Amino acid sequence: MDTVRQENIFTRNFTQFLGSGIFSTLGDAIYLIALAWYITKLHGSGTLMGSVLLTIGITRIFFILVGGVVADRWRPKQLMVLSCMLRALLVGTLGLIVFYTTAPAWFLLTVAFLFGMIDAFYYPAGGVIRQMVCKGRLVQRNSINFTSAQLMNILGPAIGGYLLTVSSFAIGFWITVALFLLAGIMISQVQEKEEDPKETKEETASFISQFKEGLRFIRGEKWLFILLVSLFFINMGVNGAMMTIPFLVVELGLGAESYGLINASFSIGAFLAGIFFLVRSLKTLSFFTLYLSFFFQGFFLIPIFWLTDFWWIAASFLLVGIFTGIIGVLLPSFTQSGIPKEYMGRAGSVANMIAMGSTPIAQFVFGVLTDSLGPRVLFLLGGCLETLAAVIAYLYLRLSVSNTKIQYREAS
Repeated sequence: MDTVRQENIFTRNFTQFLGSGIFSTLGDAIYLIALAWYITKLHGSGTLMGSVLLTIGITRIFFILVGGVVADRWRPKQLMVLSCMLRALLVGTLGLIVFYTTAPAWFLLTVAFLFGMIDAFYYPAGGVIRQMVCKGRLVQRNSINFTSAQLMNILGPAIGGYLLTVSSFAIGFWITVALFLLAGIMISQVQEKEEDPKETKEETASFISQFKEGLRFIRGEKWLFILLVSLFFINMGVNGAMMTIPFLVVELGLGAESYGLINASFSIGAFLAGIFFLVRSLKTLSFFTLYLSFFFQGFFLIPIFWLTDFWWIAASFLLVGIFTGIIGVLLPSFTQSGIPKEYMGRAGSVANMIAMGSTPIAQFVFGVLTDSLGPRVLFLLGGCLETLAAVIAYLYLRLSVSNTKIQYREAS
């Protein structure tokens, strides 16, 4: 039985989904490197960087609620394809602007708003498709997804840093366009199953009622509610600190290539963690392992406050990446095991809103503080916040939930 499952792990649907994710992730990695370095070098403002990230995040949070309900009501594959095409159009336009002139702050903020809105429909739809194509051998398939994404996150910063060193910002953006188009083509090849009428009986329900139903589901699952609230503060610490990386590189007197190497070292750590889960099968998902990973993810941000040598800083990001990789495999496995298929879109969108709601705020605040305090202090603050949030959340979970392990079936 297990042999059959192993032989079927790379089904056509899973392979197409995986390939689309590879191209999309590589495109995102190159795009974000180019955009962050463009703002750092041409505008030199942490406030603008934080404002751009705030705009993306707030827009995504606002529209992700609609995107989750839309993903439940209509075909999520079409939403993903449309998102890829629109991202390609948007980034291509940005590439044209920066080729001829310096993009003003208002234009970068407009692009950030549109990008956040498009992403808001992409991720809930991707969650529905991922749940479908990852059926059976859940942790292993999530590990393959995550490991391939981290491999692209290794290559992306390195490619992006090299391109920015030898060519121009416009070239980096245009290469991103090609990758987004390839991602859209591959996801369009995924075959969606026709839904049973009883599974679509809520199609005529209102957006608001479906959103409320997703919220009720989350509040009814105490382990999920505690996890999401803790993620609000955990993400505030880690994502706020991570947005200051390009300013840390400038403070060290280094260039785009070094910025790419730091991001690559982080992704190498996450890649190694993903490989671990490829060879180890889990029968239970333990909250202790998850929250311990949150703790050490924040813990290894703290030494960056004191470090001055580039390679020691890169080593710290490697360790942060390892625990980020563990989280990246376990967290979707928790949600896919604990959220029923019929709730995945709407409950997933509400979950993302709660968990990621702090990220744009933290990125804006940390961006403003970067101009006055510098990046090093913010790594200390972000790391301390995350470690403290992880400890408090786990202790509260132990007191509130009798069973701190989730059983999941290898196949369904």
